[in-house]
Amino acid sequence: MKQFFSDKLSMNIVTMLGVGNLPKAPGTWGTLAAMPLALLPSEYRFETILAFIVIFSIISIPIINKIERTHNSDPSFVVIDEAIGIWIIMLLPYFHSSIFVMVEGFILFRLLDIFKPFPISYLNDKKGGLFVIADDVAAALLSLLILYLQSIFFL
Repeated sequence: MKQFFSDKLSMNIVTMLGVGNLPKAPGTWGTLAAMPLALLPSEYRFETILAFIVIFSIISIPIINKIERTHNSDPSFVVIDEAIGIWIIMLLPYFHSSIFVMVEGFILFRLLDIFKPFPISYLNDKKGGLFVIADDVAAALLSLLILYLQSIFFL
């Protein structure tokens, strides 16, 4: 019974309460499932999102390592990495400046995560929970850079 509960809890974490089990575009759904943190009041937002990033990264790496032993590398139902990626983008105050910027950040992150330009592709080719999360962190950091540069030069 204890093992069942542990496995069930682990799957709920990495699938974002089952969102990763949706049949089409689980990564996009996982990213959307993480978006409600953007609605937190601004005085609590940064610390709360940062805590989510740290806690779920630490918890998820060993769970993903275990899942990869029985499934393929970076199985599509694991979407906590997309959540962590979009949460990183949410740390940028500019992300919260308008709904347009939020949608732009979401789309930019998803495109970078899907098409995986270098160095994201390099990280994606590695095995293990750390790299499952790392490629989404890289996509988030590249998205942050693009959004930041846009905020300086175009707005």
